[in-house]
Amino acid sequence: MFDSLIAKEEETVKMMDGSACEVIDIVTIKITERDETVLALEAVQYVPEAPHNLISIGVLDEERCRIQVQQGIVTITKEDRIIQEGEKCEGLYKLKKRHSV
Repeated sequence: MFDSLIAKEEETVKMMDGSACEVIDIVTIKITERDETVLALEAVQYVPEAPHNLISIGVLDEERCRIQVQQGIVTITKEDRIIQEGEKCEGLYKLKKRHSV
């Protein structure tokens, strides 16, 4: 899943409940697309204490992805191919597990 990890000194990210969690920067993560090709996202933060994996819309935008959200469904496409899909659950959009992150 990770190409490499680089530890950052004393960097934290604030959670929704106001708590702070330690961050380890990830140089690259790979998302397996529906057709088994791989999308690499760079400079993604890894927060081991976080209860969920979050993917930044900004990072997806930098990778030229299109994000469509409608009626509780999120669809992420790149070059007219669906990369990931998910549903809204407890305020977050959860990607379907069949596409590994």
